[in-house]
Amino acid sequence: MKAQGMSKKDKVLCREMTDVYRELNRRLQMVQNFVSNIGPELGIVWAASGIRTGSLMIKGQKSQDYEIDWALIEVRPNRVLANQVKFHIPASV
Repeated sequence: MKAQGMSKKDKVLCREMTDVYRELNRRLQMVQNFVSNIGPELGIVWAASGIRTGSLMIKGQKSQDYEIDWALIEVRPNRVLANQVKFHIPASV
């Protein structure tokens, strides 16, 4: 896309969209490499909850929406990595 004749705002938006496209492409390539190296299968799913959604209430006011889902999976040995879970608890809780 030629940049001439575009407003400054459009040029910025175009640059931002190009950056997002490149980042998504990079992440897609990472996933494709991962799947091609060890396969997409995680393991055997023994049970799963289905997605539950709701809203977190703090001091009687809606704070944030959430989704909860879980599954009991027997993970293939070649898919086991470091067992690290990252999460964020709001400071106001």
